[in-house]
Amino acid sequence: MLHAVSGRCAGMSGFKIVDGTPAQHGKSLCESCRFAMIVRGFRHDELIVRCGVQRSEMTPDNYVSQTPHLDLGRPVPFPVARCTHYEDKRQETPQAMANRAWILDGTHTKVKGFKQD
Repeated sequence: MLHAVSGRCAGMSGFKIVDGTPAQHGKSLCESCRFAMIVRGFRHDELIVRCGVQRSEMTPDNYVSQTPHLDLGRPVPFPVARCTHYEDKRQETPQAMANRAWILDGTHTKVKGFKQD
């Protein structure tokens, strides 16, 4: 979506572009997405990217608690700048954090530490 905003600058045509086409550099979001399947060949042009998120399983109730499973997914023919289903694979899911968390119940009455005489 392009918006032209009128403005006066010396030597400029009087228009400022806001939310224009993003620069075509940087990595695709798929590079760090949990749901992406990326296959690279030896040459620069040998690349297959597929999105494996299952839309049928994505509901507001189970999105956080249940990670959708991967399949071969839909082909992604271009580098992705924004995605509504992006989930960073470098961040743990809430379910993985809950499985790893310690459960503190407060039933232990022994005091640990140094003993005083």
